[in-house]
Amino acid sequence: MRKNILGKKKKILLVEDSRLTAKIVEDFLHKCGYEMETAVTGEEAVQKISGGSLPDLVLMDIELAGEMNGIDAARRILKSRDVPVVFLTASTSGKTIEKIKEVKVYGFVFKNTDKAALLSTVEMALKLHEANAHLQAREATLSAIMDSARDAIAVLDAEGKVVFWNPAAEQLFGYSREEVLGKDLLRLVVPNKHLYELHVQAFRRFQLTGEGNAIGKTIELKVKRKDGRELDVELSVSAFRIGDAWHAVGIVRDISERKRLEEENRRKEEQLRMMLEGIPSPAWLVSRERRILAQNKAAEIVIGTKVGNYCWRSIHGTQSLPDKYRGAIEKSGSPLSGTKCYFCRGDEALDRNEPINDEVEFAGSIWDTWWIPLDEDIYLHYATDVTKYKEMEEKLRPESVK
Repeated sequence: MRKNILGKKKKILLVEDSRLTAKIVEDFLHKCGYEMETAVTGEEAVQKISGGSLPDLVLMDIELAGEMNGIDAARRILKSRDVPVVFLTASTSGKTIEKIKEVKVYGFVFKNTDKAALLSTVEMALKLHEANAHLQAREATLSAIMDSARDAIAVLDAEGKVVFWNPAAEQLFGYSREEVLGKDLLRLVVPNKHLYELHVQAFRRFQLTGEGNAIGKTIELKVKRKDGRELDVELSVSAFRIGDAWHAVGIVRDISERKRLEEENRRKEEQLRMMLEGIPSPAWLVSRERRILAQNKAAEIVIGTKVGNYCWRSIHGTQSLPDKYRGAIEKSGSPLSGTKCYFCRGDEALDRNEPINDEVEFAGSIWDTWWIPLDEDIYLHYATDVTKYKEMEEKLRPESVK
């Protein structure tokens, strides 16, 4: 039993003005498991399809009674409906065959052929149409995915010509789909002649082997927009083969803003490094969680602290911790949340967003201590031993009183 995707018999619309031929074909195909419907003229066939349920196949006589022949009727039907058409013809002339080729049909069969050939042609047409429908659905799904992708996607054929260009590529490079299809993409987007020649050499190797330094990897490079502006992009390239020819698909992401931020952060880090090294005393960049993010040479050499450690552990050990924090560490080996030295004013400096200076007495010394906020979660911390200066002040004070 020939059935469609709904589990019903597949229906064939037979368009034939010869009652005898129509009866023979209808009876044969019905016995083969098909539901049959007939029309005598091209006009009737067009009306049935436009106004009723769509058949699974149209078996169309070319020479029909009425003003509309089978070829014209097929054109009208195919213009509005996706249905496979197979022509029936009694003529074997070259002119008839050429007319058939002008229409997108799934084959033709001579009226005087045997019934097995007719059945084979019908079944082949149905299978081919079903396969085409599945392919079109897959292509539509893939196209929808690629069109909605935020990254630019371009597909190149074996000659390096663009065969697919999604909307994100239009936006990124400034070229419309119409402008770029069939063009040499490398010539359009490579920034200069020297780089273009290198890319051309690499593509020649790719044409032969499907291999290349960029295949299967993600690389960073510069590309040129239509307006001449250069962009930093991230490119992922993969290869696929159609017949004996290698094709390439590239996914391109604009990373210009990321590169700008990276450069800005690099400059900030360099400025912070220079600032730290300009402080003669040991100095640290500390996070709100009391982790050392950076330090100067003096901190490394004099104090022996390490980046990544807690400042209270590296600078003071646990001697400067309040009892509850020190007890928790001694008991479990892990610090409580918010563990800090009893004199620490880092949180206060961050919350007030202003530098705080204080004199701290610790381990028999007096320290001129600073907490300077650099952003909402990082502060500069350094201290200078002023014990000798304080002792000198104490000695001088009685004399000044006299």
